[in-house]
Amino acid sequence: MPLDSYTIVNLKAGITNDHWDLSVFAKNLFDKRAQVDAINSAQDPFSFITVRPFTFGGHVAYRF
Repeated sequence: MPLDSYTIVNLKAGITNDHWDLSVFAKNLFDKRAQVDAINSAQDPFSFITVRPFTFGGHVAYRF
């Protein structure tokens, strides 16, 4: 089964100095619900697997 093409936008920004690492990220920024696979079986006909929904987070690290 052919699937439509899609574009996913991910961003990451951060700063680093001698001791600190700080960053934030966003994955699937525009919350595109693209289908990446389709499974057609007797148990589950026309099942679709989609990309992960919009996710964001951050990272903080301190080096001694």
